[in-house]
Amino acid sequence: AESLGQQLVAWDRQPYTLLLYGGALTQQMKYDDAMAVYQDVIKQSPNNPVALYDMGVLREQKGETDHAIELYRAALLLRPNFAAALEKLGYLLSNKGDADGAIQSLSRAAEINPFNVTTWNNLGLALFRRGRPEPAITACENAVKLNSNMPEVHANFGLVLAGAGRANDAVAHYREALRLRPGWNEVRTALDDLLKRQGKAVETGDPVR
Repeated sequence: AESLGQQLVAWDRQPYTLLLYGGALTQQMKYDDAMAVYQDVIKQSPNNPVALYDMGVLREQKGETDHAIELYRAALLLRPNFAAALEKLGYLLSNKGDADGAIQSLSRAAEINPFNVTTWNNLGLALFRRGRPEPAITACENAVKLNSNMPEVHANFGLVLAGAGRANDAVAHYREALRLRPGWNEVRTALDDLLKRQGKAVETGDPVR
């Protein structure tokens, strides 16, 4: 039997409906099916920035980061103020070691949508990697203000603060990250290493929720 999504797409093959269906397929990790849907959209609407962005998300989830970067850039040529594409592009560029490109993309994304916690979080990390601790701290502070219950925000802030020589503050954020996500080994290791450098005893167990 056909799924509801298949029935809907068979009835309505407009780009908007197809993009919704492609996104659902991507979430289900049905990548080949999703790509076929997006290619159908491109045939109908060659200059559709959302389709290019969604194809980039798909490629990114498959681990094909170079292809994803190309698609995000193509989407931005058509829609320069596409905040989600700027954020995704900046994240991938940062991970590839292009800190300047990442900062440019993420800063622009933050200007367009200053309420996206992921943008500020990734911008803080990119600035830190570029050796700019003070603006990195400001970006991380913005991320925490937007969502203090996101463990990744505290983990990154801990890393940035440790690099800026604010060990006690870094410890506090590492502890908060572990409280929110118990058993996070990378953060536990970072916290233990920082405590050892301070000459303090390594803690056992995660902070209590």
